[in-house]
Amino acid sequence: MRKRVSYVLISLLASFSLARIVPAQQSPFVDDRTFTMLDNELSGDIAKDNLAILTRFHRPGGSRGFHRAAEFILQKAKEYGLEGIHLIRQKSDSPSWTPKHSQLWMVEPEEIKLADNMEVAVSLADYSRPADVRAELIDVGAGDRDSDYQGKDVKGKIVLAYGPPTAVMREAVWERGAVGIVSYYSTRLNPLTDSADQIAWSRVPATPGPDGQEPTFAFMISPRMGLWLRG
Repeated sequence: MRKRVSYVLISLLASFSLARIVPAQQSPFVDDRTFTMLDNELSGDIAKDNLAILTRFHRPGGSRGFHRAAEFILQKAKEYGLEGIHLIRQKSDSPSWTPKHSQLWMVEPEEIKLADNMEVAVSLADYSRPADVRAELIDVGAGDRDSDYQGKDVKGKIVLAYGPPTAVMREAVWERGAVGIVSYYSTRLNPLTDSADQIAWSRVPATPGPDGQEPTFAFMISPRMGLWLRG
């Protein structure tokens, strides 16, 4: 019985060893020699490590995070032996935006921190303006069309919405006097099943509205938290 078990184990190990040396599928875009050279030199682990570093920087155009990410890429390019590499600075049509510390709290009926951009950078929508506000939160559904506001007075309040923040800014803040937005917007088709705890990146307008209305702010939360706040 002992010999039989040993034979089975050795057969399995041999099968795994043989599977490891099967040649990788060749690329239809380069010849075999070039493919082999690239396959020997490229490292998925290094690429993953570099991506992990880049994702630490929130990178709106012109922000400190954007420049730090660009400088990191420049540094790596030089380390990998590329020559004549340098950054080219160009003017942008949009203003630069580098947020400091922003938090969103529920203060009644209990005190709970809902968002903090130092913990999750995208929890503050890009181009949000500074504010120090305490106001009632009112659910407006999607909040991106006139019908969402029928029978609701949002003036001086913060709206809870799942529509695109730019559209909600237009309808709630510019048209009806709301002071800000809490958004659980998602681009997923089924956010509650695909990404219930994912906080989406988004933005509010970088410039004033058509009649000179100033944007305010939008905090981004997950779909799960949005439904919890709706009650």
